[in-house]
Formats: sequence, C-alpha cells, structure tokens
Amino acid sequence: MSVVESVNASGVFRVGDVLSRTWRLFTGNILFFLAVPFVVQVVTFFVAMASILISVSASWATNAPVVGGLGIFLLIIVVLALNMIGQGVLLLGAFQRLHGLPIRIFEALRRVLARFVPLFGLVVLWTLAIGATAGLLFYILTALAAALGWWFLVLAPLFVIPPIALLVIWAVSLPACVVEGLGPIASMGRSADLSSGYRWKILGIMLLAGVLFLVGYLLQIVLAQLSPTVAGIYGWVLLVAWIAYWNCMTIMVYHDLRVAKEGIDLEQIASIFD
Repeated sequence: MSVVESVNASGVFRVGDVLSRTWRLFTGNILFFLAVPFVVQVVTFFVAMASILISVSASWATNAPVVGGLGIFLLIIVVLALNMIGQGVLLLGAFQRLHGLPIRIFEALRRVLARFVPLFGLVVLWTLAIGATAGLLFYILTALAAALGWWFLVLAPLFVIPPIALLVIWAVSLPACVVEGLGPIASMGRSADLSSGYRWKILGIMLLAGVLFLVGYLLQIVLAQLSPTVAGIYGWVLLVAWIAYWNCMTIMVYHDLRVAKEGIDLEQIASIFD
C-alpha cells in the first residue's frame, strides 16, 4: 500500500489534493528529501570553489582570459549535471514511496545515471529555451524603456508571461524522462500533452508554492537584521527544503495528471520498479 493514497481515475485534477498529498509525502520522508539536496548543494559548493580557484589561477598564469571563461562554462555544466542527478534521485525516491516501497537511494541513483545522457540533454534544452526566451524579452523590454521612458512599465508584466507559460507547459518533463524513458524533446512534448487542459491549475500550484518560498525568504531578510550568520544558515536550509518540496510536488503533479488524463492507477505508473 502506498504511504500517500492515490487519486481515483475520475478525470479530476485538484490543486488542493496535489498540495496536501505533496506535503504528506514530504513530511513523511523528510530525512531523505532534505538529505539529497543538502549533499548536492554541499558538493556543488566545493566544486564551484575549486573550479573558480583553478580557473582564476590558470587565467592569471597563461594571461589568457579565455581560459577563465572556459572554466566557468565547465563549472556551469557540472553544476547542471549535479543538480539534475539530485532531482532525478528525489523524483524516483518519491515514486518508490508512492509505490509503497522503501526508499532505495542507490537503486534510484543507478537508474538516474543510466538515464544521464537524455536527462542532461533535457536540462540543457529546457534551460536554453527558457533562458533565451527571457533574454530576448528582456532585450525588447530594455529597448522599449529607452524609447518610451517610464511608460514601458505598463507593458512590463506582459513580458513575464512567455517564460512562465513554458515553465507550466514543461512542468513534468523531468519525471516523463525518468519514469517513461523518453528522450529530451519527447519528454518536453509529453509534458506539453499531459499538462494540456490543466495548465491554469498547474500554474496555481506553482504560484502557491512560490508564495510559501517568498514568505520564507522574507523571514530570512528579518533574520539578517538580527544575525547575518543565522540568516545565512536559515537561507541554506530554506533552499534545501524548497528543492525537496518542489520535486515532491512535481512528481505528484505528474502522477495525478496521468491518473486524470489516462485513467491508469499507481501500480501501472510505478511499474518501472518491477
């Protein structure tokens, strides 16, 4: 039996159900969901420090700034890879618990590493697509600001719509890649298909989760006035908890979309563990 009850295959996708069951999944396995992103962030920090030190030293020794630029580029690739692996492990761990299985971290890690190439391709495509969209819109917005002055502020909210729309459309591309064994482009297409008809609700889920993070961030600002050290530690914990909760939410959205749209049950979805 699953530790978090499944939904009926009734074609109903409810925001409240997703958030409440995400919370139960998260709190019921909190050590796992906090430990994985914590380890990833610690490793990422030390890799980043070492990479920056080596890049700066190499650039200074060779008097070639391009060497430092190459080091930063490689650092971005490594950071993306580390976070992708962490997300994959969290997603599969969540699926193991939904399937009523104990969390087997090494089994999840093995499956993620077996999917490393398509997962990495997905993360790169996803990042480039959303980043390029946001960058282009920022350039247009800057041009409007130069031409119109402060009047451009009236149009500014419109420019956040395309990147947010892409976030919603591709919300479950990562679990589609991990669970269904799809390639990068196919995973994005699969997410677009699953999210179709439910995108406003998915947006609502993301916004509500974003509000929770914003409240936590505001608390960090307050703490910074009292103790920068405490605020720094709290900010680290907030980041780790946010990554963990977001991945729990992502897998729950994916699960409920498949149940609602395809009428299949949890046993069929989680057959990857058979």
